[in-house]
Amino acid sequence: MARYLPVLPCLFLLACPQSESIPGTGNPTPGGDEQCIDHDRDGYGPGCAAGPDCDNNDGRVNSDCSGSECVDGDGDGFGENCQAGPDCDDADPAKHDDCGSVQNCNPGEIATNCPCNLGAPPVSCWDGPPEALNVGICTSGSMSCLDIGGRGVWGRCEGQQLPQANERCNELDDNCDGRVDEGVQSACGNCNPHCYAGGAGPENGEPFEEPNEGNGSGVGLDEDG
Repeated sequence: MARYLPVLPCLFLLACPQSESIPGTGNPTPGGDEQCIDHDRDGYGPGCAAGPDCDNNDGRVNSDCSGSECVDGDGDGFGENCQAGPDCDDADPAKHDDCGSVQNCNPGEIATNCPCNLGAPPVSCWDGPPEALNVGICTSGSMSCLDIGGRGVWGRCEGQQLPQANERCNELDDNCDGRVDEGVQSACGNCNPHCYAGGAGPENGEPFEEPNEGNGSGVGLDEDG
């Protein structure tokens, strides 16, 4: 019987549970991957199933070892190396994409980059001068509440038609000042590039050869509005 006693300790060793981490390697990830070294508990690290970690002490930086990992402190989708763009204030989700003029929002203010309640319906918007709205070609647009990192943020005003800098001869009020084709019509008072001068020729008149000859067309672009 004595010859079988040395076998018993081996049997007990086989029944003992395996350790979930290797001493000195750091924290294993949830799930017990004993090969995963994950100090910042983000699921990434040497030996981890998710992949290596570029900064094993920062849970916000993990999988992209090329140096272009998005660092977004306030969860608004903006930040260093983020696709949406840089963040002027990475602690405030209402301030991000305009680093030259940071948006300061009053409570309940409806404006681009200001907070909104997710699921809110689109609202009408207009970025032009108040007196030009619904005059000539000018019409308002709409603004939607966007989901940016789980937070609601008002997007840009989309679909609006703002005043044009120059009036064109097209029978439209392009600069939304209440006048149509001012300063750009032909001498005949229209947009026909071939202006006929009555009495210039026999019977029904003759067209001028050059637009600026006599009372020729003159149709063009009003560069000063």
